[in-house]
Amino acid sequence: MVLTVLDIKWLFCSIVSGNDGSTSKAKKGSHTFISRRQKLSKSDHETATVLMQSQMQWLYCRFLIPLLRSSFYITETEFTGKRVLHYRKPIWSSLKSLAIDELLQRQYKELSISEMTSKWLSPSSSQKMGFSRLRLLPKKTGIRPIAVLCKRLNINIIDSLLVASEKNSRSIIDRVKKTPRFQQLSTNAILRESFDVLKFEHSLAPSKFGAGVFGCHEVYPRLLKFLQNVSSPKTRNLGSLYFASVDIYHCYDNIDQKHLYNLVSAIISEDEYLIQKHAIIHPFDGKNSKSCCKGKKVVGTPGCFVNFPTLVEELTSHHSDSIMLDGINCQIAKKGNILALIKEHLSNHVVVAKRRFGPQLLVQDTGIPQGSVLSTMLCNFYYGDIEKQFLEGVFITSGDNFHKHFIVRMVDDFLLVTTDHKTCERFMIQTSKGVPNFGVQINATKSRVSHNTKIENSDGIESYRWKSCCVKEGGKQYFPWCGMLFDVDTCAVRVDYSRFAGTMASDSLTIDRIQHEGLHLEKRMITFVKPRCQPIFFDPIINSTEDIKSNFYCAIAFCALKTVSNVTQGMMGGVGQNERFIVKCIDSVIMFAFNFIDISLRDAKAKETMLGYKINHTHAYFWLKKEDAIWLALHAFKSVFCFHSNSEYLSVIKDLERRMSEGSMTLRHYNDITRVASEALAQFDLDRFKRT
Repeated sequence: MVLTVLDIKWLFCSIVSGNDGSTSKAKKGSHTFISRRQKLSKSDHETATVLMQSQMQWLYCRFLIPLLRSSFYITETEFTGKRVLHYRKPIWSSLKSLAIDELLQRQYKELSISEMTSKWLSPSSSQKMGFSRLRLLPKKTGIRPIAVLCKRLNINIIDSLLVASEKNSRSIIDRVKKTPRFQQLSTNAILRESFDVLKFEHSLAPSKFGAGVFGCHEVYPRLLKFLQNVSSPKTRNLGSLYFASVDIYHCYDNIDQKHLYNLVSAIISEDEYLIQKHAIIHPFDGKNSKSCCKGKKVVGTPGCFVNFPTLVEELTSHHSDSIMLDGINCQIAKKGNILALIKEHLSNHVVVAKRRFGPQLLVQDTGIPQGSVLSTMLCNFYYGDIEKQFLEGVFITSGDNFHKHFIVRMVDDFLLVTTDHKTCERFMIQTSKGVPNFGVQINATKSRVSHNTKIENSDGIESYRWKSCCVKEGGKQYFPWCGMLFDVDTCAVRVDYSRFAGTMASDSLTIDRIQHEGLHLEKRMITFVKPRCQPIFFDPIINSTEDIKSNFYCAIAFCALKTVSNVTQGMMGGVGQNERFIVKCIDSVIMFAFNFIDISLRDAKAKETMLGYKINHTHAYFWLKKEDAIWLALHAFKSVFCFHSNSEYLSVIKDLERRMSEGSMTLRHYNDITRVASEALAQFDLDRFKRT
């Protein structure tokens, strides 16, 4: 039920309609109400709207939220996504105390008030960054400490800290408030320049990451090269494949700060770096006039300055129908300043934890802070350097074993795919030893293999045993790694939707409470499907035609699940008042997914050709026909809507069924594509999701 301002009668108890249809104020004590048929002037309606908004703001911000916070600690968790959980205050207080006590033993040390005032508030202090808040995020096996470095710490927390610790602290509080580092940018904003320089150095020498990658888009070309080297060009026979993955135990927390700082000092090779800023304005899509602006940076040495007209000529080949804006100003980043910031960030990173009797200052003395803009970059540099010892003697790069293994690391998760069983065993034996001098050891509970493997020590006694942990679906075996499933026979890749089992689509959904929310539905649906349209899932060299169709179907089905939640929770009038608009959005997202996959594959093949890879150009486009893609996508939406069995979707379901039957498919082709849809739907398994 949708309420409007006119439905709330008490807002108009002082407004009475005159005989001429106008409105006037009633006398004191009068309780005459206005009816919906009577018209209000524009000013009266606006006044009532503002009054209602202020009342709702007071109800939520001054009453309900403080009432909940007085009894519960409210947070999301790692195992529930964006779903909010409520912990009773006594229970959360006990959990937090245990977690902070463990952190003090393992990773942090307490900072006294006298140390803080002498180190951060003295005139000779060289500290550039202030404090940050420590957030404790619940997870299945404990609590993860995350430093909130994207926001400035509220100065009131420092006030309460000093007041609780010292009697005559007014002068110290005044000094804190006057200190620039407590008033200016957040820690991540201060470190942004350092991030740009490290990213530039990585672009010059990607090998410094070792096997590290940032995401699926970097896994894709490496896997493609491996498959092209080991497969038969005629039969696509890969032979036997062996998979293994290991997880580094507490990868962020056990990093040696001194070794990392020395490593970064060697990586930053130039004394000065020039950072040029510009912006690109381009349409969100080709159907409307909406546009978005993205800031870009070009980093290089001062001697490599590129004037803006020359830069525009280079950008036009990648951006069409766009406007380029010059940022005008350039920045010079000096090596000494960058290293000083990184050193302070590593060794003098101070967080404030709220305890029962007031805030507590903590300094991280081992590892790097999670929540930092530099954390992933520094972690990849660190383990890229350690890999030389961590994987020593595992791979043989000559003879028959050359180019017959594929290894990649997503921050702390290694994946090995090889055609040599002995290489896989050597990998497990060597990684199980770790590198204790640098705090590197594997988490045996998260390490996996695709076949049973045991490791014996020098005395012949079994020390480790790994059992095969492949996922069996549809008569095939898949190896899980970082949200993906790899077919152990063909190395085909698809998204692992089983990790969402027992959850609701709304757990990974954020609803913006804004006016005209329906107009933003199409944009939302595009964000639902885009992450699952990576080339690695649709390249015909990696995946068969059946796998490509199944991946496309599952991506659209997951988009449909999240669309149902978005419409139910964030769209006024639901489906009943927006049937045509929802069907229009479905058409738009289907065409976006198809075109995005096709363009991504062509761009990826073009980059591989530039790098010197031998590419069969018959594989340089999306193999799925547009008619088949539309039919599969309509079937996916229809299946999801039927799964929710809501009468509101009946008319939309009928419209989808009508359009599916309008095609001119032959009976044989119709039976084949129906079989593919049924098998993909069985693999996706709607029953693993909770209904909204």
